[in-house]
Amino acid sequence: MNKEGGIIRSLYRSTVVSIVISAVAAMFGMLIDGVIIGKFLGTDCMAAYGLVTPLFSIITAVSGVLAIGAQVSCAKQLGAGKADRARQIFSVCILATVIISLIAIVILLIFCRPLCTIMGAKKNAEELLPLAEAYLYGISPGILPVMLLFVFNSLMRLDGDANQVIAAVVVMTIFDIAGDLLVALVLHAGMAGMGISTAISYYAALFVLLLHFRKPDILFRFSLKGLQKSDLAAILRIGAPTAIGSGSTMLRNLILNLIMVSLADSSAVAALTVRNTLNTLFGAILLGIGMTTSMIAGMVRGEEDRTSARHLMRISWRYALIFGVLLAVLAFAAAQPLVMLFASVRNDSVQMTGYAVRAMRFYAFGLPLYGINMVFVNYLQGMGRLKLANTFSVLDNLVFAVAAALAFSPVMDMTAVWLSYPVGEALMILTILIAAIREKKRFPHSTEDLMFLPDTFGAAEEDVYERSFQTVDEVMTAAGELDGFMKEHEAAPRQKLLIPLCVEEMAKNVVQYGLEKEKKKHDAEIRVVQKNGEWIIRVRDNCKAFDPKKWIQINNPDDPSANIGIRMVCGMAKDVQYVNAMQLNNLIIRA
Repeated sequence: MNKEGGIIRSLYRSTVVSIVISAVAAMFGMLIDGVIIGKFLGTDCMAAYGLVTPLFSIITAVSGVLAIGAQVSCAKQLGAGKADRARQIFSVCILATVIISLIAIVILLIFCRPLCTIMGAKKNAEELLPLAEAYLYGISPGILPVMLLFVFNSLMRLDGDANQVIAAVVVMTIFDIAGDLLVALVLHAGMAGMGISTAISYYAALFVLLLHFRKPDILFRFSLKGLQKSDLAAILRIGAPTAIGSGSTMLRNLILNLIMVSLADSSAVAALTVRNTLNTLFGAILLGIGMTTSMIAGMVRGEEDRTSARHLMRISWRYALIFGVLLAVLAFAAAQPLVMLFASVRNDSVQMTGYAVRAMRFYAFGLPLYGINMVFVNYLQGMGRLKLANTFSVLDNLVFAVAAALAFSPVMDMTAVWLSYPVGEALMILTILIAAIREKKRFPHSTEDLMFLPDTFGAAEEDVYERSFQTVDEVMTAAGELDGFMKEHEAAPRQKLLIPLCVEEMAKNVVQYGLEKEKKKHDAEIRVVQKNGEWIIRVRDNCKAFDPKKWIQINNPDDPSANIGIRMVCGMAKDVQYVNAMQLNNLIIRA
């Protein structure tokens, strides 16, 4: 039996780039604003910008709850072959996103000044209040599109349209850079103009993403029919670790800002802002890897596929470590030029750049550890271990970093703030190991020991048959092996006949209509499971979409001799469900 996990590996590789881009897209407008504000508007404007960015961590937190909660919920339903339920969850998510974003806009516009004061624009930083207030007024209308962008970006890959996300990012980037430069160099519209420019770029990107819904053969369409309050509750519950993570990050940044205000002047606060702004880019890349993990984990959970969960963990860690190390090298080696992107042309930021370069070099050491921690929390979220994911989110994004800063600041001054990030991530790795030891009663020595899955998840290994295939000969070999597998499990005569037939007919279709017709190499897998007296067959591939049930309805529907193999399977099986999601054909047969 072949258990190499080719489908999961190919799916992860093809998915991670588009999801990383989508995660970066949600943060990119703020990053561009930070660069141009620092470059052309000066240190005070950069510090004011830094004071209000924690508010957008709240927006990210709410968006993340809805986006990741809906993504995991939809993936789970699709993994179970329930496309209609996935569409209902999508519609609930979109409706909730619009309502919440409109409420948030009203709150920010009405309470703009007190919110800026709470964020730290007071006492020795009081001169930053009008600057922070102006930026917040300008960008607030952009909350609606940015929240929808976050949600659409998370769900678009499930609908097999990564290219639309990339196009939206390109449009947003062009609009934001051009708009910000126009504001800074021509209109001289200050912080308010910067906020308005970014809001406009978000609307432009949203327009591009909405073009996806003009396509005829898409999975998700908005509808008010059949909406259930319980779906919103499930989205919020599943998305809670993302909210807690983003909310904890917001609180961490607020506390670190306040610690820095008490320790140093506005140059140090601006340096912390530069580090946090660059973290929106570096962190978003690693967040994209985590989001890929949670989405696929949701599908794996719906299938109760323990083998795929193991493959997913290994692949996720590999990507997190590789990307984390590469980003760490970049952050450390290119700290000076990265910080200089934010240095003012007015030459009033020499001290700030010195602080920020040091901050970035400390920050670099935490990036590989953060990648591993991010993947782990997202994996737990996708697999439904929500209490554990919530606990780890708070510890990783808030408790450990703040504790380190407070513990070291009396003797290390502002260096304690720079050091808090890598120390916090190292403590998180240690905490994961301790949790695994408690769960398994031994030090983890395999991937299985770190999967945090109950023994009841999926079928026992001896009750699962799995094999990848590329040719008709391999399909016939699988059918023959299944004869022995069925005898070992004392299957009823009907199942002994039906299950090898289903595998043979449906897998041969994959070879003939997919693997042999397309030049690009594809993967295909057979999985047969016996659990609780039920037999479930899954044939999965990443070839061109092919729905066998729809095929027999379109091609010679009145001729009973046409497509006889597919007709026999559909007629004899208890249930046949086809779902195309994440560019995967999933055929689920219950015999």
